[in-house]
Amino acid sequence: MSFISIILLPFFVLVILLSAWVKGTDYFTDFTVGAKKGISAMAGILPSLIGLFAAITVFRASGAMDAVVAILAPLGKFLGIESPLIPLVLMRPVSGSASLTILQDITTTFGPDSNVGRAAAVMMGSTETVIYTLAVYMSGNGIKKAPGVMFSALMANLVSSLLACWLCS
Repeated sequence: MSFISIILLPFFVLVILLSAWVKGTDYFTDFTVGAKKGISAMAGILPSLIGLFAAITVFRASGAMDAVVAILAPLGKFLGIESPLIPLVLMRPVSGSASLTILQDITTTFGPDSNVGRAAAVMMGSTETVIYTLAVYMSGNGIKKAPGVMFSALMANLVSSLLACWLCS
């Protein structure tokens, strides 16, 4: 398998360079223009990302996450969401890396074949980091208002999370 990956990457780079050469494209200039656009786009979204990551870190480190999970546990039980899954339901719309950490904790504690482990895996596959994605998309494109988009996306995540819990129980 590693032999294939070692050969494929240089092969694709060579194919791209050869096709640009055959078409007479100035591929180096195109590459540098694209790199400049990428850097400027990253500079535009960096403040949003830093703020988002700082808020997530403070939320988890302060113990607020544990307090919110304790408050939401009865509602989660009523809806069919087991309490170890509540942090994942809360963090998945915000951060993919925080969600992966929670998923790792769940699979380490309960096992990947448990109901909780399966539901967590299905949640990760069927939900999106909505707030992160909207922050990056909107700040990168200069969009100030998008009425209804956040609510709709968060409701889709909630429905996906509920279905994951119900189908895996």
